[in-house]
Amino acid sequence: MRGRIREIFTDSRECYGHRKIWAVLVKEGLLIAKKTVLRLMQDMGIKTKVRRKRYNSHRGTIGRVADNVLNREFTAGKPN
Repeated sequence: MRGRIREIFTDSRECYGHRKIWAVLVKEGLLIAKKTVLRLMQDMGIKTKVRRKRYNSHRGTIGRVADNVLNREFTAGKPN
């Protein structure tokens, strides 16, 4: 099992993580848990070079405020 995991990892140019290696093993017909593949990879000292980027929606001030061309009043004197 360890040999096949290392083989899949090197064939993927060391890009596949435990999830993708697990998917390849399942496709080949081996019944194994994802966590088992993760533990075996950790025991062998295998780590991927690729890291996931975390999504960050904050980009500071976006765009610009449009000029008040229509001279609209956006404040109300009283409700309704």
